[in-house]
Amino acid sequence: MRINRVLPKPLSRFVRWVYRCLCQRIERPDVYNSRRPERVGVVYTAPSDMRIEDRLFLYALVRGIKPQRALETGVLRGGSSLIIANAMEDNGTGRLVGIDPGALVQVPSRLFFGRFELLAEPSPQAIPRAVELLGGPLDFALIDDIHIYSQVYAELKAVLPFMAAEGYILLHDAFNYGVHAAIEAFLAEADTVRDCGILSVSPQLQHDPWAAYGWMRLLRMLPPAGYVLRKVHEFYLAAQMPVPPSDPDIWDHDAWYCRSVKACPRCRRTAQ
Repeated sequence: MRINRVLPKPLSRFVRWVYRCLCQRIERPDVYNSRRPERVGVVYTAPSDMRIEDRLFLYALVRGIKPQRALETGVLRGGSSLIIANAMEDNGTGRLVGIDPGALVQVPSRLFFGRFELLAEPSPQAIPRAVELLGGPLDFALIDDIHIYSQVYAELKAVLPFMAAEGYILLHDAFNYGVHAAIEAFLAEADTVRDCGILSVSPQLQHDPWAAYGWMRLLRMLPPAGYVLRKVHEFYLAAQMPVPPSDPDIWDHDAWYCRSVKACPRCRRTAQ
């Protein structure tokens, strides 16, 4: 209001616009600052051979499913571990154990926020020990070890008994023939696992004439009956809000649609 009295109207509008832009810029998270939330910038700086599509998918998946306990096989320089740990820190929850006897992690430990622990042991032999350190079943596992059929198949078989009922298994370099064959053989035997398909299509074809790399393929445990509604109820209860009834009259309820186009049966009934 004071700006309008001092400045001509066109100039005052410009000043208000600049002020709004500055406020938005100040409120926007600094994605490269590890001391502030929303650290998605880590996908550009992590020492990883993953393509940017795969890195973004990994970060977004961890942010979305919010795993409490996670396992990674094949750590190498720690790039994907760094992405997972930063996503967990943004979530405010979660721990990761990585398995790799030949890891060369040079990332400062402070950038993992105390959420990552390395086991310098071979996989799959070290998987039970990793689960013991995490203190419970795995919500998320990233398989990115040696890209040969026997190794990937053995790791999938070894990790399955430790997966939580609603857990996810992500495999990097699923475009590789050996990795693909191992996944198919595993799925043919594991009736509690479902294939979610290729969710990051980023093939790398130049490394070797006999083997391609890249692609993210996601598997998940078959969720129990009523899983989705139970999760919805958990969030309502955590927010100390009453749980809406599962009433067919509200299946066509949408706040904007009911208000602007056509009221659902429940809205019509309550309006009477």
